[in-house]
Amino acid sequence: MLLRNRTAVLIGCQVGWQMGLVADLPTLADDVKLNGMNKFQEVLVAFYEDWRRERQHEKSVSEFSRWVGIAPAVMHNYMKGRRKPDPGSKELKALEAKLGGAVYDALDLPRPAIRAAMSVLSELTEEDQTDTITNIIFRAKSSELSPEKKADIKAMEDYIQQRKKQKQQKKSP
Repeated sequence: MLLRNRTAVLIGCQVGWQMGLVADLPTLADDVKLNGMNKFQEVLVAFYEDWRRERQHEKSVSEFSRWVGIAPAVMHNYMKGRRKPDPGSKELKALEAKLGGAVYDALDLPRPAIRAAMSVLSELTEEDQTDTITNIIFRAKSSELSPEKKADIKAMEDYIQQRKKQKQQKKSP
């Protein structure tokens, strides 16, 4: 698979690539120093450069776009920062299929699996929602998290505590 065990340098920021995905996906787009480029453009250029190195000889943006499965003119517009893929578009799906979820992170879009999980979560009973969120909190606490993600976990904990208090108040006369 492309980009296996590679290290790309994104404007002085090293990002480990593993199995075609960035090791620290939630922070990839946040760590990019833009230097006049948008996050998506910066990440796409990094993928392109790594793709070229993997093949050990010059390859054009047009060849890269055909490998990804989108029109060369569209890829050129993305890489020049003139355009970004629309959510749910076939171009975005093609980019995800070849480059992984980092494209969603760079576009500040929720990944499809996360959107689906949120949709399912909203259909669960309040008790099942609480159990699921509690499980997420437990698993997240056993991981190394950025300060921003720790704040998100704290907000989830506060939400669960608030639900518990509401539930107790309903039971008390």
